[in-house]
Amino acid sequence: MGDFNNVLKTQDRIGGQMVIEKEFLDLPNFMDTKGSSEMESNGDYYTWSNKHHVGTIYSKIDRVIANADWFQNHLNTTLKFLPPQVSDHALLLLTSQHHIRYKKRFRFINCVTKVAGFMDTIKANWNLPLEGRPMYVLWSKMKRLQPVMYKLNNSLTLSTQNIVQARKKLERIQIELINDRMNSNLIEEAKINTENLVYWQEVEVSILKQRAKLKWLKDGDGNSAFFHAAVKGKHTSKALTMLIKDDDGVLNSQTDIEREIMAFYGTLIGKSDDELQGIDVGAMRRGAQISKTQRCNMEKPISEA
Repeated sequence: MGDFNNVLKTQDRIGGQMVIEKEFLDLPNFMDTKGSSEMESNGDYYTWSNKHHVGTIYSKIDRVIANADWFQNHLNTTLKFLPPQVSDHALLLLTSQHHIRYKKRFRFINCVTKVAGFMDTIKANWNLPLEGRPMYVLWSKMKRLQPVMYKLNNSLTLSTQNIVQARKKLERIQIELINDRMNSNLIEEAKINTENLVYWQEVEVSILKQRAKLKWLKDGDGNSAFFHAAVKGKHTSKALTMLIKDDDGVLNSQTDIEREIMAFYGTLIGKSDDELQGIDVGAMRRGAQISKTQRCNMEKPISEA
């Protein structure tokens, strides 16, 4: 976090000499090598200026760069570029908001359809008999499927741990092969574990692609760090971290924001009145009324017709 004294692309500078590729090649190469990416931010895009009235230059050279693990562990952290004041650099404000846990919604993971026995499990549950109206049966079967789908999803959401375990196991086997290169059992075991590792890596990337909703990316892009960063940016963009009241007061804490929202909509909806004074007969008569015939029909005994 801070001044990297380096742009990342040609658009990161306006004014002065045109940015050429060799100026910014080292920083993105370093980030790719370390599996890191830039954090999304709020505020002014350009973070540095020479403050000259002639030959003015603006650049973005201050940023926060982190790896996927950091983004995953700091989902409730936001970055804002503040005005530079007396400096020629903008101030970087990294803020960790109070994290509120909400009930997790069910999400269908697309790649769960590739789990062994997926269709058989779904069919067995769906074909269990139920009686009632068609819509009730449909709704009941969908509700009955939910815990089954949760169980199938859970077998995939631990993909990161499975990758770590598969990688360690494969590394152990490959070390054993150095001392016994012709051992057919070790060779076969290494092949099976390689396929297992590749499978879990594909599962992880598939889940991250779905969560990031980056449909324009080509299939086969295995840069999971990029997807982690995209998911983090998507999560942050939906977060409500600040609220401005009618009197221009600023609320930052989640408790104050929730209280203000509840009060606002409570005013719109209105409050219950414990003491009803009476019906305004005049107002009722000015509105639409039913006829004498309609009133008589309402008092008739109920018939099959």
